[in-house]
Amino acid sequence: MNKLTSAIWFLMLPLLKAITISLKTKFQALRSFKKKLLNCNGHCVMEATGCYYYQLAYYLFEDGKKVSV
Repeated sequence: MNKLTSAIWFLMLPLLKAITISLKTKFQALRSFKKKLLNCNGHCVMEATGCYYYQLAYYLFEDGKKVSV
């Protein structure tokens, strides 16, 4: 590794650590949301904006949840 590459890595490490921590926090929140959602016996109501809802609606429906879009 040359000096320029070493300098770039040295400057980027704090940013990479911050991104990693941020992603871990977001994944933990997503897992918590998923657990709450799957334990719910209610009716899931979703707004059909674009194609973003489809996979989640399908997954919930296949899991036996009531889903309205």
